[in-house]
Amino acid sequence: MRGAAPSNWAAGDGTFLSRDEVDELVTGLEVLRLHEEERDGPAFSGPKHWHTYQLVARRP
Repeated sequence: MRGAAPSNWAAGDGTFLSRDEVDELVTGLEVLRLHEEERDGPAFSGPKHWHTYQLVARRP
């Protein structure tokens, strides 16, 4: 879901962002690639619904 807060298990040393936060992060940059993948898959705690982003951006 666009703009949804990351899962409540998202803690620790990782970086966990919503799509809106990703969009804000690249404000002012030239986005060469931004791909969002949504899928069900495993996690250490059991099944999880994942949203992952592949991002390539540069300064204009």
